[in-house]
Amino acid sequence: MTPSLKTESGTQSGSSEPPVLAVTAGQLLRKARLKAGIHLAVLSITLKVPVRQLEALEADELDPGKGPVFYRGLASSVCRHLHTDAAPILALLPQTSFQLEPLRSSIKPLEDEASMGIAGLPWGRMASSKVVWSATFMLFMTGALLWLPGPSHWAWLEDVKSLMADQVVSQEVGEPVSLPVIGATSPTFEASDAKTTQSPASFVSNVPNAATTAVVTEPVATKSSQVIPANPVTATASSSAGRSDASPEWVFSASGDSWLEVRNAQKAVIWSGVVKAGESTRIQSPLPVSVVVGRAQAVTATLRGQAFDLKPHTLVTVARFEVKE
Repeated sequence: MTPSLKTESGTQSGSSEPPVLAVTAGQLLRKARLKAGIHLAVLSITLKVPVRQLEALEADELDPGKGPVFYRGLASSVCRHLHTDAAPILALLPQTSFQLEPLRSSIKPLEDEASMGIAGLPWGRMASSKVVWSATFMLFMTGALLWLPGPSHWAWLEDVKSLMADQVVSQEVGEPVSLPVIGATSPTFEASDAKTTQSPASFVSNVPNAATTAVVTEPVATKSSQVIPANPVTATASSSAGRSDASPEWVFSASGDSWLEVRNAQKAVIWSGVVKAGESTRIQSPLPVSVVVGRAQAVTATLRGQAFDLKPHTLVTVARFEVKE
């Protein structure tokens, strides 16, 4: 038995081979650099890397502070410059440990209403109904904006404009002014010529022919009342000349509340006030006159018994015109 054991042990010892040393990444880089015939200093200048870092890479002395990413990138640059395959060298270098783990969400999907125990609560139905009603309301508003008539067809805008115009003009006009009416007494007046005098009888006979200014509101005054002009001297001179006719009469009839303002040639206010619905105002004044009528669409005017059209002179709701003859 002993020789057989020796034979077996000899066979086993003869069949064993010497262990092969493992090749490192630094050795492969050094071998490739020497094969290309490039000095380490030239490689350092080309890659702009210190020589000591290249020496440390070839000696497999890796600084843990720089990390595997730095050395793997440096090895890739050296292999690219030496025109050699970098895959076997990178496989021997430390692998990067900064790999992102797959995202795991902590939010769990909602379970059905039966498992959560809220099957009897109408939260889902309420939310869906709010969305439906909101969408319906938006569609209705969009259709209303598309089919509503334009601003030019809105009748209430005209009322607003007329009201604003009435307020502006009423502020400009101010308080209504009316002229006083003097009684029927006929005092004696002196003429402009000191040498010429008139008797009371002759003065009374000439008064109806003088140019007068009077304002009468229906009903008309009786024949016993007379209106004396503000300037008696001018009236007497005009009556002696006998060349002026009676003042034209204006009649303004209002179907709605309105206001009037009449001014003479000197821009003095002859009559200004409000005319109620259903009233008529008679105004006598010599021409020329300037007239302003508020809410002209509700007022009809006549001059010397003939209708006077206010529409050509109306802007929005206020009519402004001047009559010279």
